[in-house]
Amino acid sequence: VLLGGEGALSQEIAARLAALGWSEDRQIRVSGANRYATAANIALTMAGKPILDKEASSTGTTSSLEAVAIATGSNFPDALSIASIAGSKKMPILLTEPNKLPQETLTVLKTLKPQQIYLIGGEGVISSTVQAQIQEELGLTPDRLQRLAGDSRYDTMAAVLETFAGESKALCFATGQEFPDALAGAALAARLQATVILLPQGSVEKYPRLKEAISQCSMAAVTKAYIFGGEGVVSEERIQELKSLF
Repeated sequence: VLLGGEGALSQEIAARLAALGWSEDRQIRVSGANRYATAANIALTMAGKPILDKEASSTGTTSSLEAVAIATGSNFPDALSIASIAGSKKMPILLTEPNKLPQETLTVLKTLKPQQIYLIGGEGVISSTVQAQIQEELGLTPDRLQRLAGDSRYDTMAAVLETFAGESKALCFATGQEFPDALAGAALAARLQATVILLPQGSVEKYPRLKEAISQCSMAAVTKAYIFGGEGVVSEERIQELKSLF
């Protein structure tokens, strides 16, 4: 499965995969005109629905999905903070601009009709205007549109942990400074019914809400912890600090 257009994953990559044994009929590319359309088409593909056309309109009957997460398309931490949970719960992640809901995202929301929508991040990344538009366009009651946010990316991570506390069988830790380790690890975490937790570069003590959320998770039925990345991104000092929370 190739996620993104040829500007992100070129035809040369597809050809190389074919040479390795994945012929064209064994490759599926899910893409769109931009990151918002790609995310929308991934969500539709997950739900078994026709993908968007160039005018960002979909065909077919609408369906009712349990939940959808919406995060900013401008930066990675908020989307990654919910990624492993979304994977294990088969919850699509859609993207938005800070002050404008992309038409592609709105179209998919109307198609999937989620029972619950989680806005990941504060009003600086998903404004109250976008929140109000979603609520009005979908006719949602306030309790069906929940914002999970904090003063920093790590406090937002804590808000996600608090909301889904007790649902993880394991915890996975990755740096929150860059995206590759958490992004790659989220797929494994979803398979393990685990939660990826983004860590600050410095001490967790600087983020009391995150520290408390990790402690609460460790007191639940969590028996394993995984570290994604080498000591250059998650130091031995940080690992020892985490062990003290279990």
